[in-house]
Amino acid sequence: MKVKICGIQDIKTAIYASERGADFLGFNFSPMSHRCITKDTASLMYNSLVQKNLLYSTRLVALFYKTERELIKQIIKEIPFHYIQILDSDTDLKKNDFEFFPKIVQVSIHGNSYDSDFHKFGNELLILDSYKKGIAGGTGEVFNWDFISSITRKYFLAGGLTPENVKEAIDVLNPYGVDVATGVETDKVKDLEKIKRFIKNAKRI
Repeated sequence: MKVKICGIQDIKTAIYASERGADFLGFNFSPMSHRCITKDTASLMYNSLVQKNLLYSTRLVALFYKTERELIKQIIKEIPFHYIQILDSDTDLKKNDFEFFPKIVQVSIHGNSYDSDFHKFGNELLILDSYKKGIAGGTGEVFNWDFISSITRKYFLAGGLTPENVKEAIDVLNPYGVDVATGVETDKVKDLEKIKRFIKNAKRI
């Protein structure tokens, strides 16, 4: 079971999550999010992970939403991210300079969904997240898992996951991975103990 911890904002949390077994770390560059970080902060975290030899087991993901295009170019030029994460609705990042960059596409689930609904994404990894009008993901709310019960392609399950419910979610859906941000925070700050318990419960370790 793959675990993605999204919205990492500091070196201590990045190293801790990686050492505890996080397979993916998400760095948020969206000005719409309270988790938004600068390129310099991301660079410091990247260098710290390299020094600890942690990037052999942990993939780095740059999340962009309404991020200035020139800034995106600078970020992916200076920091060797493994993936960029975009929203399905953010069509600007699906073309031109970023067309061939490995992507994880975040899709908000409105109702019953099937593999055929995602053919347009080819082999790209997906994050299936809760839908809430006016909010581009990161709602911290669980959606009806029955909506995606028939999907067989690889995807990360997101939306309201916590250390307490992640095991049940995996038992019900058996996704490729689980993605969490709000569920491992206390007062909008990453909580190391919650990260530890989330990873432990997701991986059964």
